[in-house]
Amino acid sequence: MDFACRILGGGYYAYTKFFIGGSDKDAIVELTPEFIAAIEKYDQLGIFSEGYAAVRKGEKWGYINTKGEEVIPTTFEAQCIGRFSEGLAFVLTYDGFNVIDKEGKIVFKGKSYFDAM
Repeated sequence: MDFACRILGGGYYAYTKFFIGGSDKDAIVELTPEFIAAIEKYDQLGIFSEGYAAVRKGEKWGYINTKGEEVIPTTFEAQCIGRFSEGLAFVLTYDGFNVIDKEGKIVFKGKSYFDAM
């Protein structure tokens, strides 16, 4: 499943970066002692997009902003979690997939192709 997550994530990154004009301007963070202390409580930190970065604490995922504040709590039990694009992010869960908004609300829920296998 990790392989599928990498393929989906790589394709999504290429699409947003090259076809819809993704920008790195929203990836700028100030590496202050406060920011570093804030992110040290997470096991994994993703790439910033639209001011948000995915973070993992244990087996659960959420998002922080460029100040290191947790803006979407780490409550998603997911295999793969994506970057925000046009205000939405892809979350591949163990029972399908979700598309969430910047408040963490599920705006679309679907079944994964891999569930049928």
